[in-house]
Amino acid sequence: MTLGAHARVIGIDVGGASLAAVQLAAPAARTGPLVEAAVELPRLSHDAPIASEIARLVRVMARRGFRQAPIVVGLPDDDVTIAELSLPARTSGAPLGEMVAAQLGRICQADPSTLECAWWATESPGASSQRSLAAAVPLQVADPIAQALEDAGLEVAAMEARPLALARACKPLLTTSLDVLIDRSAPLPSMVVLERGEVSYVRPFTPPTVRSGIDMSVPVLSIEAFLAELRLTLGYLSHRHPAESITRILLAGRERDLAPIAEMLIYTWDLPAEVLRIESLAAVPPRLAAQRGTTGCGLVVALGLAMRGRQS
Repeated sequence: MTLGAHARVIGIDVGGASLAAVQLAAPAARTGPLVEAAVELPRLSHDAPIASEIARLVRVMARRGFRQAPIVVGLPDDDVTIAELSLPARTSGAPLGEMVAAQLGRICQADPSTLECAWWATESPGASSQRSLAAAVPLQVADPIAQALEDAGLEVAAMEARPLALARACKPLLTTSLDVLIDRSAPLPSMVVLERGEVSYVRPFTPPTVRSGIDMSVPVLSIEAFLAELRLTLGYLSHRHPAESITRILLAGRERDLAPIAEMLIYTWDLPAEVLRIESLAAVPPRLAAQRGTTGCGLVVALGLAMRGRQS
């Protein structure tokens, strides 16, 4: 792939129900991110080889004004394990990286050397011990994705769990209390809980599923099963945070699928809910908004991946 002059990073989400890419303009005197290029493509099928899907996406990116830049990739949710760990404080001098890898290896039932791991504290670093979240992905999953992007002429700078990117994209909408993000943009949904704007809890929804009428190979959670799981999870949050109430529920995914869920949360459960669109999180120029496949919920995770470059 031949692109133009070097620009900010490109966020590419290969883990959702669609393939999506977003590139932001270089920071200037503005309050929020400005989308420079964006594209979202439906998958050909759930079982299509990832290399061919990435090659198809990159060909479209070359026609949509993307400029050469490092890539931050969102990994498929069902290949990423996110777990809560209890670790010594950073100041303890303990080999935290080795401890995280060992614990994730036991959770994943895998040799730690076969995993790519990352972790972050979710409590004050001043405590003698810290509650942390850690993520692991098998190298046999991450390496082919990175290789496919490199074969297309792109440079992979980082890989990231999609819940983290979703939370970063939603920063402008987060509060100083409890916020809940629900991601239905992947075959199986997940819930991300944020305390004071930081990810503190991630839970995939994995009850019995039904089959999609469009692609029989893709498991799709029924609305009834999803709401039942959501009720249980919200009950757990109330027990875990008895002094706090949920400020807002943000929903990511296809708008036509989420509209009835949002209505039920608002009018039946009396919970504030909002369906996310990239236009509510970043400025999208009219020339992009007029292009098919450059606006919508499927781009929210890719936006969060692209925003990682703005933190450097």
